[in-house]
Amino acid sequence: MNLAVRDDPQGALPLMETVLRDGGSLAPDYPLVFEEGRSGRVVIAEDGGSVRSTCALLERDLIFGEDRISVGLIGSVSTAEDFRGRGLATAVLDHAEAELLKRGCFASLLWADSAEFYLGRGYREIGSECDFGLPHTLAPFLPLSESVVEAHPSQFAELHELYCDHSSRVDRQYEESCALYATPGMQIVVELHGGHPVAYACYGRGHDLQGVIHEWAGETEGVLACIRSLIEEHTPTREGQAIFLMAPDLESGEELTRRLLDADVPSAHGVLAMGKLLDVGAATDRVRAASSDPLVVRLVSDQSVEFTGPAGSLACDASDLMELLLPPRGDRTFLKRAERTLGVEFPALPLNPFLWGLDSI
Repeated sequence: MNLAVRDDPQGALPLMETVLRDGGSLAPDYPLVFEEGRSGRVVIAEDGGSVRSTCALLERDLIFGEDRISVGLIGSVSTAEDFRGRGLATAVLDHAEAELLKRGCFASLLWADSAEFYLGRGYREIGSECDFGLPHTLAPFLPLSESVVEAHPSQFAELHELYCDHSSRVDRQYEESCALYATPGMQIVVELHGGHPVAYACYGRGHDLQGVIHEWAGETEGVLACIRSLIEEHTPTREGQAIFLMAPDLESGEELTRRLLDADVPSAHGVLAMGKLLDVGAATDRVRAASSDPLVVRLVSDQSVEFTGPAGSLACDASDLMELLLPPRGDRTFLKRAERTLGVEFPALPLNPFLWGLDSI
């Protein structure tokens, strides 16, 4: 069995479509991976000229405030039915993670329908987001505007500019945003002032984000008007149903998140993704730089370190380092214990990146 990274993902696409879409189309949902000339790649396990197992890779820089980290997104993990149970998916993921580390990625991120396999491979829930349920009864309490219309491709450049105003986002190029805004099965509505978009909201995307407002940007009142339009158009088919909205958590400073929480809109504290630390050295440097007092670091193994501060020492493996930097749902329990044990404070932790729905693969 030959393992390889391919810049052209088309050879792996038939297997992905068979496994993930029952033979239906997959590529249009993820243009940054599958469109010609984009930066997406695939890892394949190949036997006799046929792809038996594969996954997609996309490297991204996450911006949050003045900080950023490089991560590798992994998606569309697929193994041919007759070749399952032979460790091929594990081998493909090992190869993918090694490739991402070689290219400077701090961590690998993925989204899984079933977490058990990935938990056994060292992945864990990381990061934080707010997930809101938007019942139809909410619509009358949101701004009503006659200037909310369907977006036109000629407006995509202005939507990208609005997107770039977010303090937490993927460092997305204009051409990438345009490709994503054209994803089939997605509706974009915009609020216009003077003929120009001042806010937008994206609803639905391929097979993954049906019934979800997963990206929005611009003036808060305009975004709320866009949300009202989408709620009213997509009336639930059953009483009590709601469409959903993904948002950065309250720590991000997004006014829309605060407005919805203050209005007691039903919400849940969700996680950003499943993640696995790839670069222990980079994570160690971030923890040390975030400390209020100098820390002495001792390398225990290639996957664990020991920090020593004014009050004591703390051993951390890769999972512990992720718990310090990107705890699930912003849970500071381990972070506070580390502060007490070491006798320091970490005022800049945890980190608070966010990926919008269009950035997932």
